[in-house]
Amino acid sequence: MELGPGSYDFDDLATGAWFHTAWCRVTQDAVARFSALTGIPVEGAAPTLLVLSLVEGAKQSGPVQITAELLHGWRVDPDTPVQPGTQVRGRYEVT
Repeated sequence: MELGPGSYDFDDLATGAWFHTAWCRVTQDAVARFSALTGIPVEGAAPTLLVLSLVEGAKQSGPVQITAELLHGWRVDPDTPVQPGTQVRGRYEVT
């Protein structure tokens, strides 16, 4: 069941409930700032940690808000490089 805009507490969630974050663009500026802040040299594709951070930020500011304390795991395809200019979003599902 897709969750619509709103605020959800633990009792409002059921297994199978899900939502997408808003789309966000991976910019060259974000890649450069990530590299400068972390000291990790970046050439070409955005680091996975940067992409996950952008998606988490989109979740925090999106129309679906989860007020319960949740732990979540990430499923990411590390073999798919994310180039600057690409739009990404996350999908969160209650399991």
